[in-house]
Amino acid sequence: MGGMTRVKATAERAANVTALSHPGPTISLVLPGFCRLARRSLGVGLTMLVSSGCIVAEPPTLDGPQKTPPFLILSQAVPPTTALNKVRSEEEIALSVPVRAEDSGDQLVGTLFVDFGSSRERQDRTALLAPSTFDEEREMSITWLVPTGLTCRQVTLVVTHFSNLDGGRPIDTSDVALATWWFEVEVPGRPFTSIDCPTPLGTPQ
Repeated sequence: MGGMTRVKATAERAANVTALSHPGPTISLVLPGFCRLARRSLGVGLTMLVSSGCIVAEPPTLDGPQKTPPFLILSQAVPPTTALNKVRSEEEIALSVPVRAEDSGDQLVGTLFVDFGSSRERQDRTALLAPSTFDEEREMSITWLVPTGLTCRQVTLVVTHFSNLDGGRPIDTSDVALATWWFEVEVPGRPFTSIDCPTPLGTPQ
């Protein structure tokens, strides 16, 4: 009976020593889950780090105002464009009209045409305005020396941007504004007659 008690005690001590010396099964159950969690946390951290390094917002591009066609304020033109203005032969007449345009660095050009669009059309003088913005109202001014001979003249100021000219004439008509004046010219010994007024090309006589 004493021998059996010693054998049982010895077996219990061996069992205790085995459980403490070989904790493998317990650790093997814990470590895989821990490793997966660690890998997952590391992956999230790397993703955040890489993402924060790659997603960089581009600075906004600020485009300037777009160029606009010239806009003439005809109600303030001098002399009025709504009247038959009386002048004398060889008189120098000052013509002006306010203009607004978004130029985007392009000069405004005003070209004067006598009897514009008719068979006797003639290009006259030119005026320039430095580039500006639509907010600034400017004055396009030019002078005209009244020719002799005819008692009726039409004078047209063609305003466009410098880059739109080819040989002194506009290329794109959408970038053009017109101011037209009519004049009764006092010619010594010749009364005014509407026959002297220019007619557009293609108009039946």
